[in-house]
Amino acid sequence: MAAKLRVLIDTVFKRSVQQPGVLSADAKVSVQQGQELNVARYCLAEQFHLQLTFDHAPFATHPDTVQWFVFSGHVELIEVEQTRSLAPPEFPDSDGGNA
Repeated sequence: MAAKLRVLIDTVFKRSVQQPGVLSADAKVSVQQGQELNVARYCLAEQFHLQLTFDHAPFATHPDTVQWFVFSGHVELIEVEQTRSLAPPEFPDSDGGNA
């Protein structure tokens, strides 16, 4: 399910749900409040995190990384894209002698 993600407060996007202090520099990136990112897919993860998958790496410092985790209380999902389904065609009520 695609969505736009807005960062509500300065936060850290991480390669796992671990606390940022225990992660190496190449396993996290700081993101400033107000930044918006297009997310290809997302789901709930452990410890109140969201697991995010992007179509393209969102951070130049990590050009090969498209999957990140972020604490769900620091972001909001907006403009969630919903799959549209077509309604079945409606046929007029008429026998026309064909019933």
